[in-house]
This record gives sequence, structure tokens and C-alpha cells, in this order.
Amino acid sequence: MNQQELLQKINKISIWQQGDIRAPHKPLLLLYSLGRAYGEEPRLKPYEETSVPLTELLRQFGPMRKSYKPEEPFTRLPNDGLWELQDDSGNSLGYSPGLAKKFLRENVKGGFPVEIYNQLIADQKLIKKCALAILTRHFPDTYHADILRQVNLPIDLHDDVVEATSVPKRKRSPEFRYNVLRAYERKCAVCGSAVRIGDALFDLEAAHIKWHSHGGPDEVSNGLALCVFHHKAFDRGAFGIEPSRDKYVVKLSEDFNGGGPASEWLRNSHGHELRLPFKQEQMPDSDCVEWHRTNVFKGA
Repeated sequence: MNQQELLQKINKISIWQQGDIRAPHKPLLLLYSLGRAYGEEPRLKPYEETSVPLTELLRQFGPMRKSYKPEEPFTRLPNDGLWELQDDSGNSLGYSPGLAKKFLRENVKGGFPVEIYNQLIADQKLIKKCALAILTRHFPDTYHADILRQVNLPIDLHDDVVEATSVPKRKRSPEFRYNVLRAYERKCAVCGSAVRIGDALFDLEAAHIKWHSHGGPDEVSNGLALCVFHHKAFDRGAFGIEPSRDKYVVKLSEDFNGGGPASEWLRNSHGHELRLPFKQEQMPDSDCVEWHRTNVFKGA
């Protein structure tokens, strides 16, 4: 298998689907395993030892759930040709519906197949390409550095060793940022921030309510003008927005905690009305808002 074939496999992993629900289980397990390969750790690792860090990744970077089911990607990745399971005797295991129940009582191990693992540890540039492909396809830019830190991969993957052509991307509208900031009068929809150097805004961004990586359109109705801090907080689910009469209000996650000025700014915004566009057709789209509530917001 050459590099291009490996990248194609990674870009085509099957993702569990039910409506528009986000399921980042396989992408996060692959990123965790790429970090292990980058550190030249053993190829296979017992499920019991993998489930704890994978569950933490799902808690931080996945939708809020009552349970996170780390066994699902561990058992199902072999179907994508990117994973191998072995029992305690070194025998390969295929996927079966009851296999996950055996993991805690049997020493089942998982990891990249030998050919892929040897490719990766021989070429750290390839590890970076694979990681960048996964991040680009499954997560917004505001997640990338945090995920990379968590899985022990280099934070700066966007360097000259990674060809952009190896990472397919949905094209973004070049007018999206301009149109969103104009609709919100070039002020943060939460705090009203509009910091400039001369006439140039430098802390204001156009955030997608429904992520671009998950099919969110480049329309003003799927955008919010947010300062850098509130953009990241929104993408990480620290707050969401919910309808209230003909307005939207800020709703803080019950899991949000911390101290300092930034924490107070966000805490004080809970229940406050969002600054909204004047035109009705530019108001936040209710379906996109519901997607964020279900897939991103760390609510109850």
C-alpha cells in the first residue's frame, strides 16, 4: 500500500450515521493511534488501556452523551482496513456484534496492521499527512491544536512537509466572512467586541453554527460574528444559543467552570440576548442551531 492509497482509506472511513448526528469515534481513535506511532510506541495496545484515553477524547471533542462507547471504533475499524484485533494468543479477530463484551475479561489488543504501522514509523511526515487529513475532514480549525496536544502529535502540521493536495477539502465561499461580519455590524454577537488596528479588525471571525466540515452552508444564516475567544468557546460547546420569542439568547454549559476575566465574561453572558442581524433572512437558521445544540453544546 503506497501513501496515496493509505490517505484514501483514511478519507473514506465509514462513519456511523443516524440523521445528522456527529460520531467522531473512529477519527479520534485514529488520531490517538497516530500519536502512539509518532512516539514509536508498540503497535498493539490492549483495549482496557485504550478505552480510558479514548473516552476522554470523546468527552472533550465529541457530542455530550450519557455513555461514550469507546469499544465501537475499536471493534469496527478492521472493516475499514486500517485496524487489527488480536486475542491473547496472537490470533487475528474479525468484527462480530458480541466481541466488545469480551474486551474487559480478555486481553484483546488493537492497532494499525503491520504494513501500515511500519509505513508510519518510517515516515513521520506521513503521520502528519494522515493526521491533517482526519482533522480537516472531521473537525473545525478551532479544535485542531487542542486535539493534537491531547494525542501527543506536533501542533503545527501546516508546514512545507505536508502537501495541501493530499488533504481534500470542501471549498469555502470567499465571501462568507465578509457577509457575516457585515450582517453583524462587525461586532461580536456575544460581547460586542470589535478590536481594530487602524481600520483592520483582528479579533473578529465568522463562525459556522453547523460546522463546514459537516455540511454546514456558507450562508449568513449559518454564521455568527464572534471574537476569537467566543468563537472557540462556541465550537467547543461551552455555550450555545437558543430561541426566545423572536430573539436568541446565550446559554452557558453546566460543565463550564474556571476563573479569570474571560471566564467572567462568558458567565455573565448567560441568558443575555444575542446581537442579531437586522434582516430576517440573515437570522440564525433554526436547523443549524439545533444541530449545534445536539452535536456540540455541552448541555444537559
